[in-house]
Amino acid sequence: MPNRQLELQAMLQGLRLPTMAEVCADLALKAVKEGLSHEAFLYELARLEGERRAQQRIERLLAQSDLPREKTFATFQLDRLPMPIRAQIERLRTGEFVKDATNVVAVGPPGVGKSHVLAAVAHDLVRHGYTVLWTSTAQLIKRLLAAKRDLRLPQVATFCSSGHTWIGFKT
Repeated sequence: MPNRQLELQAMLQGLRLPTMAEVCADLALKAVKEGLSHEAFLYELARLEGERRAQQRIERLLAQSDLPREKTFATFQLDRLPMPIRAQIERLRTGEFVKDATNVVAVGPPGVGKSHVLAAVAHDLVRHGYTVLWTSTAQLIKRLLAAKRDLRLPQVATFCSSGHTWIGFKT
């Protein structure tokens, strides 16, 4: 007699649903104990799969972004900034400027937190699902020149024009 639970796990793995495969057996027991409907059981399975995929996507986007991990809003003292600047930062955190393809330039003397704020905004953008590239302007120019030399400019330039966010800074 075949073990349906093992077969189900194998099918879910084959369908590339690893979280469902991992939690299915335990969730089925919970569903029986709590008297959940089939629909509620399936909903919970799909919800868990979706959550894990979203988390993995954010982790992948963060790794690809080259963002400094320590420069987030958790490590920045927003209250030391004037209210109009704080309001502008809050608007940036929504990501509307990316949807509108609006450029953002931070200007000020060294050491006031421009890079920190922009990195923190970029962290928020990644959590909202945006692709971000954190690089110096010089590095970006080098990357584009190398792509031109290697006849890959259209593929590399696509990043800059397809809804991705590039945050450059002067070194």
